[in-house]
Amino acid sequence: MALPIDEQLEFPLEWRGKIIAHDLDSVPDDVLKTLISFGKKTEVVRGSVSSKGKYVTYNVTLIFEDRVTMQQITHALSQLNGVRMVL
Repeated sequence: MALPIDEQLEFPLEWRGKIIAHDLDSVPDDVLKTLISFGKKTEVVRGSVSSKGKYVTYNVTLIFEDRVTMQQITHALSQLNGVRMVL
């Protein structure tokens, strides 16, 4: 029987995350501030825009040392104003 995919992760790992959010000017700064609060500094790169221009994807690359930190940071990002999904 195979382990669930999240149990197969080996740390440290490089996470190439996508944050899907409403196209608000505040989102990239809020993402960066959240990452800094966890001691992480990286670029927040604007990606694709939805066909109607309502949503935008922001790309972030981080190194997670452990599962707990990964869960804490992705949860904090998902709670930001305007963020719809963290992948």
